[in-house]
Amino acid sequence: MKQAFILSLLAFALPVVAQASSIGLAPQATSVTPGQTITVTVAIDPAGKTLTAVKAAIDYPADLLTPTSFSFGPNWVGMTQAGYDQMGGGEIIKTAGYPSGTSAEATFGTITFTAKAAGVATIAVDRVDSIAYDTNTVDTLTGTQGTARIVIAEQTPAEQGIGAAPQSNNIAGPVTVPARSVSSGASQASAATTAVATSTATSSLEAAAAAAAGISIPAWVWALIALLVIIALAAWYWLSRRKA
Repeated sequence: MKQAFILSLLAFALPVVAQASSIGLAPQATSVTPGQTITVTVAIDPAGKTLTAVKAAIDYPADLLTPTSFSFGPNWVGMTQAGYDQMGGGEIIKTAGYPSGTSAEATFGTITFTAKAAGVATIAVDRVDSIAYDTNTVDTLTGTQGTARIVIAEQTPAEQGIGAAPQSNNIAGPVTVPARSVSSGASQASAATTAVATSTATSSLEAAAAAAAGISIPAWVWALIALLVIIALAAWYWLSRRKA
């Protein structure tokens, strides 16, 4: 009697296990920056059942992500009735039928998101609002469904190809001037000094020439010159007599 009871429980439980269809998301983890787009694939695993219609309800953080498009996979025929088709406000609902039914894993559709701001965005299939009907119109979804985690991080200046921020004009401490600048400045200063010296010498020569050409020598200068000549001659004569 006990064995029959256990067998009946197993017979009741086995169909439930066989009906464990699921909706998954891929990639399960990725990273982007604000403004970039992300494509998430919604996949169906019938788990041995033949599915004829699927309703996928997917939650996402509206403050971090914006869904921009959705496209169904091959052979799925979408439904646009109210309550079966939605994209916005933090939830995506897409419903489609598979006319001949499918018992193989298949791509239900792809969603394109645009990252809005930095943060960690978790996309998850809502088990309560999602359905996977088999040929007997029995919902075959059970258990926790797929999730995807997207890390949205701001780019650093180096990643953006931007150099370091310019320094303030109010610089405290010593200023180091590149050697090339110092050398160039010294060369320019030397050239300027040479030019000034040349100009000064030229002016002096011009002044001397002008003096020789038109300026008379005072009489006392001539008297001084004559006195010096007389002294020189007297000294020469005295030395000559002393030697004799």
